Amino acid sequence: MNFDEIDYIVNNKILDDERIYKAFEPLIISSIKNYYDRTDIFNELVDEGKTEIMYAILEYDNSKGVPFNYYLKQRLRFFYLKKNPRKSIQSLNYETEDGEEVMNLIESGENIEQDFEDRLEIKQLYERVRKLPEKQQKVIYENFLREKSAKEICKELNMKQSTFYNTRSKALENLRKMY
Repeated sequence: MNFDEIDYIVNNKILDDERIYKAFEPLIISSIKNYYDRTDIFNELVDEGKTEIMYAILEYDNSKGVPFNYYLKQRLRFFYLKKNPRKSIQSLNYETEDGEEVMNLIESGENIEQDFEDRLEIKQLYERVRKLPEKQQKVIYENFLREKSAKEICKELNMKQSTFYNTRSKALENLRKMY
């Protein structure tokens, strides 16, 4: 689905076109992985994300100059953060010694320290994945980094699903041993 089709659906408030839900399903999944930490209700969370897309289409105002993709990404982020019982959004307001309330103004949502730590962890993980046998590397890369389904990977690598799951399990076990 291209941007023109998305814009047409959003601008005309078309809610019954399944293509838009399918197009943004990877965004829903990555939002769940990033902002919600329970996997036992994953399918329910995906369905709620699709409902949130519907509300986003209804409430989107293109006159504000924000692309729909960015608006939806932020909306899903806050939706899953707010829903997550273990994570919460802290207020940026604080009181001075005189009792006056001050709001911190942040130019950017970046957390440099956290980004640095995340990059180090990713680098270490990447180095460990490179130590795996080639077949295990491919399965991990395609499944977790490129977020492909088992079915897609099996088709691309010409393997049975049972082989895929066994290979992935062995790769994850090997990675755990490296930590």
